[in-house]
Amino acid sequence: MKLHKKIVYFKNIRHGKEPCKYEASQPNGVNTDVYATIKLDPILKKKKLRAIRNGMLKHETVEITRWGQGDRYSHRDAERQEPLITRVKIKNVSGFWNHVDKMKKKGELK
Repeated sequence: MKLHKKIVYFKNIRHGKEPCKYEASQPNGVNTDVYATIKLDPILKKKKLRAIRNGMLKHETVEITRWGQGDRYSHRDAERQEPLITRVKIKNVSGFWNHVDKMKKKGELK
């Protein structure tokens, strides 16, 4: 199985919504090539959020590959392999946006 992934950024910042999501297809069935598009929020282009972006991309990549292998628990497996920053510090969508707002108040993000 081979993963063909493309990373795309949304046009506008979507505050309060998922910063990272994917769409995947496997036209020839389980354990064949997977074609996926990972869509990221443009706020993740910031240099200060590089570690979070990489953690989210790793999560989505693991989830897509497990899904392509026919695993029913692909999201759970991906959560277990997440880096510490996204697993503990961010946790969920509202945690991510709260973290971004705190960074903006401190002046770390513009």
